[in-house]
Amino acid sequence: MESNITYPHVPIQEQIDNIIAASAKSGKKKVTIIGAGVAGLASAYELLNLGHEVEVLEASDRIGGRIYTYRFDEENPDENYGELGAMRVPQSHDYTHYYLDKMGCELRRFVTIFENDNAYAYCRQKKSRIKNIHDDLLPRYDLTTYQKLESNQPPAKLFGAALNHLISLLTDQEVEDLFNGKITTDRLREYDNTSLGEFINEICVGEDANELVGNFIGLDGWRDKAITMFIRDNIVDTDDGLKEVVGGMGKLTDGLFKEVSPNVRLKTVVKSIDNKEDKVIIGLHNEFGKYEEIHADYVLCTIPFSVLRNMSVRGISFGKQRAIREMKYAAATKTAIYCKERFWETKDGIYGGASLSDEITRWTYYPSDHVKTENNIDKNLRVKGFGGMAMHPHEVKGDTPSGKDGVMLASYVLGEDANRLAALDEEKRHEVVVDKVSLFHPELKEEGMIKDTASIAWSTHEWSAGAFAFLWPGQLEHLWADVLKPEGRLFFAGEHCSTDQAWIQGSLISSLRETQNILEYGVDQEEVNEKGELRASKA
Repeated sequence: MESNITYPHVPIQEQIDNIIAASAKSGKKKVTIIGAGVAGLASAYELLNLGHEVEVLEASDRIGGRIYTYRFDEENPDENYGELGAMRVPQSHDYTHYYLDKMGCELRRFVTIFENDNAYAYCRQKKSRIKNIHDDLLPRYDLTTYQKLESNQPPAKLFGAALNHLISLLTDQEVEDLFNGKITTDRLREYDNTSLGEFINEICVGEDANELVGNFIGLDGWRDKAITMFIRDNIVDTDDGLKEVVGGMGKLTDGLFKEVSPNVRLKTVVKSIDNKEDKVIIGLHNEFGKYEEIHADYVLCTIPFSVLRNMSVRGISFGKQRAIREMKYAAATKTAIYCKERFWETKDGIYGGASLSDEITRWTYYPSDHVKTENNIDKNLRVKGFGGMAMHPHEVKGDTPSGKDGVMLASYVLGEDANRLAALDEEKRHEVVVDKVSLFHPELKEEGMIKDTASIAWSTHEWSAGAFAFLWPGQLEHLWADVLKPEGRLFFAGEHCSTDQAWIQGSLISSLRETQNILEYGVDQEEVNEKGELRASKA
């Protein structure tokens, strides 16, 4: 029986109402939040608005976490920037849209990969426009007659369609259980135990077909990851109605920080967490390098488990220790290039979207700020999906002011290729990216074309140690309950504590869920849960 559920979660307004109701019964609470990413800032914002006492501890000298808008031009900071972290928002992500609206952020269309057929594909040392890949690129692959017929569709779209077939077999209850991290049937268990690599092998007959799909979805470096994350993204349809923030995603966290800044301590490095029955003792080095201890009533820890693993954490269950130890994180490396002119628009006619390559740079994203086509792709030409897999390429029109400079996200790469670029120093990394992207954009080699370059390797970044959480097969069933579970007065949030992993939405969902749980701690549960609702961390 096919599922009719589109996105099982607590809607944002209902969650806000739950927090307000819990606060009315809790009395004033004192909460210490570790981490000033979007999860920590959103919790602080809600708690402070309700009159609670809050202190936010942030190890680095900036807020935002893995929302990181790099601004190249101080005179025009809202124009020439590159998104080195989160960069897009699906229509279905109500929590993210709620806070973007609260912070007064202006949105515009984000043209994603495979949406613009003027972009390039560079594979097997051949350059082609995406609209011409069937004539220019596919003959270079040894495909069966059936596969060639199927290849009338973009290869990545075939992957999305195969995922949607798996989804069509799920019942409504199975979909809901999947988003709640509960493996309740043999079918869900089979999905949870299947890796991306095994799934690609099932849908692709022959090495060339396997390579083709792997290159076009850009995820072949993640063949060891569980397929369930991709299934959830397809159900949510994270390609639908994509938007970006005018002036950069950093405006979201900057706006939240402005509201809570007196309560945030930067350059404050937490070294230890000692969880007691009646308090949580936090050992830290303050901004002057001096050791301090904080005796906290309640703690919301929003830092990645990959960073928490390096700290001393005592007084937690063995299950939580295992969750921290075994949580898997994806590697991602991004490189942005600030150019004196937008040759990709004026010469190539590429407005938004992305080119792809089987070279180490993988995806090259173009800014959408000059796009004149208002609507995303025709609903009749797409399947539900994510990462551009839902799209059927078409022409995206735009207009470029004379002499306009601009920033391209020259390389967005995941998995092992991200680690390989991370192993290089910045100068060498930038050199490699320019060399590889110039294979389809030779203008980068022109003298004076590049004004500046910036990059980040999230897997080697001290305060992230990975781009985002990404479970291995079987971990949803055997690890997830311990990932979510609070430890007395110590609570956990962040994208890694949500089944919307890798998205701002996931950070916010877990943040508000645990904010409510903190407010309800010690309150009569029968009185609080009048609707008989059971949240993930109470399970």
